[in-house]
Amino acid sequence: MERKLSPSFPSVSDVVRDIEQVPVHLRSAKTDLQTAIHYAERSAQEALADLRHLEMTTKKHIEEQTRLIEKQELSRSMTEKLESAQKRAAASHEIAQRHLSELRAALDAAKASASQKETEFVQKAIHRYSELAYDLSGVVNEANKSSSLMPGRDANDDGEFIPAKW
Repeated sequence: MERKLSPSFPSVSDVVRDIEQVPVHLRSAKTDLQTAIHYAERSAQEALADLRHLEMTTKKHIEEQTRLIEKQELSRSMTEKLESAQKRAAASHEIAQRHLSELRAALDAAKASASQKETEFVQKAIHRYSELAYDLSGVVNEANKSSSLMPGRDANDDGEFIPAKW
C-alpha cells in the first residue's frame, strides 16, 4: 500500500498498522533509537543549561572586570589627587613654618625693646603665635594619623609628617 505525503499527521490506526508491519528486529532498533533520542535530548538540555550558565558567568566576569578597571581608574585618579594634596600641604606647611619662625624672631626682638604701651600688643602677638603653632602641629598630627591608615603603608613607618615626602 502506497501512502501519499500530506501536510497532516497519520491517524492513530495508520500508525498502529504501520508498527505491526515492522519486523521485530526493527522494533528493537526503534527502542534503541528511542533510548538514544532520550539520552541525546537530555544531554542536549544539560549542555544548553551549562552553556547558558557559562554565558551568564562570562557576562558577570566581564562586568566585574569592567568594574575593577573603573575602580582602578578611580583609584589612580584618587592617588593623583592625594599626591597633589600632599604636595600642596607640604608647600603650605613649609611656608607656614617659615612665617611662624619670622613671627617668633620679631616677637623676641619686640620683647626686648617694647615700651609699656607696646607690651600689650606683643603679648597678644605671642598668644596668637602660640595658637597658630598649636593649630599647625594639630593638623600635622591629624594628617599623620590619616596617612598611617592608608593601605600599603609600612608597619614600621611611624607616619611622621616630613614635608619633603609629602
